[in-house]
Amino acid sequence: MYDFEVAFFLYKMSKIQSVFFDSQYKAKAYFAAAMAVDAYDRYIEEMYDKNELRQIPHVGSKIEACIIEILETGGLAELRTYEETFGICDYSLLLSFGLSDKLIKKLWGLSITSGEDLLDSHKWNRLQDVLDKRDRGRLQHFREHYLADRGLYLVSYGKCLAKELRIFLEGCDGAYKVRIAGELARVCEKVHQIDIEVWTDQEADYYAQRLQTFSRVGKLSRTEENKILGETRFGLPFCILCKRVSDAGQGQENAEFADSFVVRGDLHTHTSATDGNHSLAQMAEAAGKRGYEYLAVTDHTAAMKFAHGLSENEALNQIEEIHELNKNSDVRILAGIEVDILEDGSLDFCDSVLSRFDFVVAAIHTHMNQPPMVLYDRLEKALANPYVNILAHPTGRLLGRPGVLFGGRPPYELDVEQIIQLCKRNHVVMEVNCFPERLDLNMEHMRMAAEQGVMLSLGTDAHSLAHLCNIEYGEEMVRVCRIPAEMVLNMMGYKELISFFNNQREKPESSAGESVQDMKKDFVHYFGNNPAIIQGEKTIIGIDLTGTEEKASGWSYLAGRQARCRRIGTNQEIIDSIKQLKPDIVSIDSPLAYPKGRCCADKNCKCSRYGIMRNSERLLRHFGITVYPCLIDSMIKLTTRGMKLARELREMGFQVIESYPGVAQDILMIPRKGKTKEQFEHLKRGLASFGIEGDLRDNPEISHDEVDAITSALVGYFYLNGQYVGLGNEEEDYLIVPRIQEELLKKRVIIGLSGETGAGKTTVTEYLHFKYGLQSFRYSKVIEELYQISDKEELQKIGAQIARDSQKQRGLSQYMIKKMKPGLSYVIDGLRHMEDYEELRNCFGEDFLFIYIDCSFNNRYKRYNKLKLGQISLERFRQINDHVSESGIVALSGKADGRINNNKGFTELRAQVDKLVKGEKAGGK
Repeated sequence: MYDFEVAFFLYKMSKIQSVFFDSQYKAKAYFAAAMAVDAYDRYIEEMYDKNELRQIPHVGSKIEACIIEILETGGLAELRTYEETFGICDYSLLLSFGLSDKLIKKLWGLSITSGEDLLDSHKWNRLQDVLDKRDRGRLQHFREHYLADRGLYLVSYGKCLAKELRIFLEGCDGAYKVRIAGELARVCEKVHQIDIEVWTDQEADYYAQRLQTFSRVGKLSRTEENKILGETRFGLPFCILCKRVSDAGQGQENAEFADSFVVRGDLHTHTSATDGNHSLAQMAEAAGKRGYEYLAVTDHTAAMKFAHGLSENEALNQIEEIHELNKNSDVRILAGIEVDILEDGSLDFCDSVLSRFDFVVAAIHTHMNQPPMVLYDRLEKALANPYVNILAHPTGRLLGRPGVLFGGRPPYELDVEQIIQLCKRNHVVMEVNCFPERLDLNMEHMRMAAEQGVMLSLGTDAHSLAHLCNIEYGEEMVRVCRIPAEMVLNMMGYKELISFFNNQREKPESSAGESVQDMKKDFVHYFGNNPAIIQGEKTIIGIDLTGTEEKASGWSYLAGRQARCRRIGTNQEIIDSIKQLKPDIVSIDSPLAYPKGRCCADKNCKCSRYGIMRNSERLLRHFGITVYPCLIDSMIKLTTRGMKLARELREMGFQVIESYPGVAQDILMIPRKGKTKEQFEHLKRGLASFGIEGDLRDNPEISHDEVDAITSALVGYFYLNGQYVGLGNEEEDYLIVPRIQEELLKKRVIIGLSGETGAGKTTVTEYLHFKYGLQSFRYSKVIEELYQISDKEELQKIGAQIARDSQKQRGLSQYMIKKMKPGLSYVIDGLRHMEDYEELRNCFGEDFLFIYIDCSFNNRYKRYNKLKLGQISLERFRQINDHVSESGIVALSGKADGRINNNKGFTELRAQVDKLVKGEKAGGK
């Protein structure tokens, strides 16, 4: 039985669990296992024979038992029970793409159980009265794709199943010659059925009888005079045509061309370092068994979070691992990387890191529905990067999806000729992705590229040892298209290939002398300026606190890079450990304060009007980071305990900060722990790549709570070294996050923000502070400091007086400029007057970026009123908006270097800010 057949049993179990039982845990378990075994080989049978099924990722005892039953009996009793219970006869609707479980279950209740039911006009019309507009739209989209794809199977399914049918028929008496015919003989991407021709003196009935004994045949539908029709166990139709021996001819392939085409290696594979199933060494060993001279490892980068993409540190570590492996390996491993092309066309890794790889594959994985011109600009920018060698799966199309019977994804809305020209202009090789769900480039586009002089590479996109055989599909396409061997990179030997990559494009020499170790942004990189931290003289205790003392918390003591960890119970035990070790900082993963205005967590108290969320939590949500409000029901006990513990420790003289490991891990490009064993392993590996040692490496039983405690302790070092951002305010206790992001800026920048009241200036300021590490000034704070006042009405009165005196207004900006430290970047919140703009422009010239934020009156009022807890009337807001101190703002907008339209959501706001900071155009009105 082929791997994909086993996988589909598990895909079916997954979908049944999610649709009919609403058991997302079981559904995810079955799906993850199915993904791990899905391939076009017999790898699962090999693992079964060696009694090693449990070594396959995501295969536990339950799924192991399922696989054994499938292999030994050809079916799964539990699945048959479900099929009888829920009346499942056709999986075209269940194993579909784009329809939610909720919608499928609703359809099932309406006796719509297949794609064919949706094509029935009577049933379709009945649905129009019971479904809402959104569901009707989704179903219409599904119908259109189902009509186009139904009955079409991936060519890989056809080739695998045809092969075993051919072998079976060759073993039957009287079979003089057996040949695969029809669609499979012509080299195609999808097939309707398997066609096989048999030259024989036997009658068709004889072969029909023999096929009924073959366990891999599901059913025979009919037998004609010389034709047998049926289905494989998988469900793929077949037609066997019996011919007379006297009609048999001898086909002859172009042996000369075939012999000249020898694949020396695979140029696109993945390992367990990201979302692959096998280690670097295992992939190298398998490549050796295939007779390869080399294998390229091209794991994903950090932007591919769902694929556990590598951080820059992890990728640099992998390069060193590859170099070590190559010392004792017959197969040369190329250190490649599949770098993500981000939404704006920039690459996920910096150039200095990309320069360390043997070659770079660039790929688009997100935002594929961009308008053609936007997509073109994105590709143009990415391919202009001198370190890009190959463009992966160039058109983005999918012929199929995991666990989906019929369905794919159309290519980008961009003419492939334009993509070819971009590659030609930039001397970038185009990939022929050999994974059967992709086959991208297709044969027509391969010919077009080769005719334009653009070279090709073959890559299996293997995520498993069993996927390495996918190279055969690419080889066949090259042969059929008659692509000259010199146009395909895989025909080159190792030394020739390395020479090609080295000379493919002209590259800068900025980092040529820098070692891989020197480039790592790890513990030494960030704290090398502080010997007391490096040598462990300064110590931190990190605590991943739980809501109750009955449940153990994670505890870590960090002395330099050495981490000691354990589980710890009561507050008193925590306090005793801190008194004993006397750390410089105690970093606690827990809210340490109530929202401003709250005196307690009681929902019935008058203070509840101030809400359940602190400013730091609100900001993180605005920044697109998931965080729980500190007084949501599930967090009350944790918040209360954290506050009590912090208060007691501070009274003893210990310095206590609040940390959030998940945010710190995001900033440091370390994977979060997730919910699976594999995700936890990626987190541990990420921290190890950062340079943490001790129990993280030496204790195999370390828990995820202890590992999060290590991250909390690490935040303590960033705080101690002055490399941090404090989110929130003093009344609510600051949430401390590492500040490393000024490296994102290519040069110093001074950003001035202007906009009417409630436009979003403070939100943008906080975002720039958080993401780019900018220090901030606010004109109102400067007035407070200079005039020693804090009353808001008095502050506004003084502000109005200053606004009428040009020299005093200039004095505010001059005061700020004097306080700015050389080399640091700043954001100034609240430019209102021409004098503000002129002083900053004259002082900083081109380094000054003036941004105006547009926002409608209604939206500004709603946001301002929400911030003031609904206490501001519309009339009062008009008075605030029309105050004399605000009078020059609209006129000032004409001086803006860029405008932001803040009438949409926070995601759009962040995107516009990022574009302006990077020197690109943003929103506007």
